[in-house]
Amino acid sequence: MKKKIDLVILSDDKGRKIKNSLNNRPNPIASFNKINFLQYLLNLYSKYNFKKIYIITSYKSKFIINKYHKKRINFSLVECIKEKKN
Repeated sequence: MKKKIDLVILSDDKGRKIKNSLNNRPNPIASFNKINFLQYLLNLYSKYNFKKIYIITSYKSKFIINKYHKKRINFSLVECIKEKKN
């Protein structure tokens, strides 16, 4: 039996590269074909049955926390962790 492991996704970007198309949202929540980038990642990685998926964020973290914190995606629990600012 394989041991289940955790996955950590770092999602902290101010959107400098695609700023005009973000409507004041962080890059991971930017939509492409009506699906946001972070959802693409979660859909891809949830196939591998991780025990937990941690999303580390700080910039405009409320968008990500509101959408994903304590949600289950393909039996993996998603937990959002807001990084403290220095």
